[in-house]
Amino acid sequence: MIETPPDQLADEGFVAFRQGRDGEAQQLFERSAELAREHGDRQVLMQALGGLARVALRAGETHRTRELALEALELADDEATQWSPRHLLAAAARAEGDYDRAQALYGETLALARRLDLRIAEAAELLNLGYVALHLGQTERAVERFRESLEIGAELKDDYLLPYCLLGAGSSALLRGDAVEGAMRLAAGKAAFDAAGAAIDPGSAEEYEAAVADARRRLGDAFDAVWAEGSRLSLSQAVERALG
Repeated sequence: MIETPPDQLADEGFVAFRQGRDGEAQQLFERSAELAREHGDRQVLMQALGGLARVALRAGETHRTRELALEALELADDEATQWSPRHLLAAAARAEGDYDRAQALYGETLALARRLDLRIAEAAELLNLGYVALHLGQTERAVERFRESLEIGAELKDDYLLPYCLLGAGSSALLRGDAVEGAMRLAAGKAAFDAAGAAIDPGSAEEYEAAVADARRRLGDAFDAVWAEGSRLSLSQAVERALG
């Protein structure tokens, strides 16, 4: 029997992870890492370790996430390959509620993304910094970060990134006291994830659930109708609406 190449196993692992099939993703990443070690393939090993770190993060195993991210970081050859494991270290700090450390680490990965002109990574870290600012009580900074992330996502027209940006825009509307607009943006973002058969990544998933609960509390009996209206918006319609 022909063994699937380790890079293909890692790619399949990321697909499974994004679809919420975490057990399958872990098996694929573990086999990819095993073969990459056998073949001495540092790049694929980094990818597999990063995948395993993400699975651990979704499971709430932040210590394991940090271990795997540090192992991957040791394999990095340059700044470009450092970005992902450094991002995971920031995500682990955030998941542990250490928002000051998370803000510092995300600030470093944002600066790195900008130096390397990694626009999708830049938008992602702006979104993450928005959520961290929210937890630190920095409301104006959170709204600013969410807006910057959405603007980059709209500029790039990236269908993977934009649903995340909409979730941030939903939290932003709630911060401004607009529960109707917040719920509609959250609903449109979730509808986009559902249409793609994708699960929301760790970090954003928890923020999404908290924002939905907040919107539901504020809207009361009107929540279901508002949510249904937002769910009917296309991704482009929702983004245009959020940009105002």
